[in-house]
Amino acid sequence: MEQVAIITGTSSGIGLASAVVLAKAGFRVVATMRNLGKANALRERAADAGVELDIRQLDVVDQASVDACVSGVLRDHGRIDVLVNKAGAGYLGTFEHTPIAAAQRVMDLNYFGVWRVSQAVFPGMRERGSGRIITVSSLGGVIGTPFNDVYCAAKFAVEGLVEAAAPAAKVLGIHMSLVQPGPVATEFASTAVPPQEESSLPTSGPYAELFKTYR
Repeated sequence: MEQVAIITGTSSGIGLASAVVLAKAGFRVVATMRNLGKANALRERAADAGVELDIRQLDVVDQASVDACVSGVLRDHGRIDVLVNKAGAGYLGTFEHTPIAAAQRVMDLNYFGVWRVSQAVFPGMRERGSGRIITVSSLGGVIGTPFNDVYCAAKFAVEGLVEAAAPAAKVLGIHMSLVQPGPVATEFASTAVPPQEESSLPTSGPYAELFKTYR
């Protein structure tokens, strides 16, 4: 039986590449993204690779969107064998300069997004006694790096969630794993500073020289 894989954050970067690679490997791939208006790059890559993808909308910070997408995939394909949690974004700034609202947004996307989607697919995998949940974390979830305070906090939280949940999941037949990439040449870095918050970057004052060196 053809295995079904659902991937979040496939509009660019690792998520996009993962969708094409899994499709070439024979999976029925449900490639999801928050904004379907950004799907052209994925469609072009899939066409070049000669593979077909089921492209759907899924916003990992919206529980209703997560539930609708997962239930739709189960209705149309009957199962979800693999989940790849890739959706996420960076955030550049110090603890002192990061507004609490921005910190909550980063945590919601990078941590609770993983929680929501993993929790949504888990019951079906548990009932079948098989499944695989692959979560793309970061070296920033293992070693904190300067000026990535809230991003690293979110990735450390992801690491804790997966490490804690994996043993019980394994008994139920579900394999949970983490991927911890270092720097990758994708569009990821361009999302690390929302334009409306550039003024909060430590480009002056006591952090200025450190920040200049880091950048």
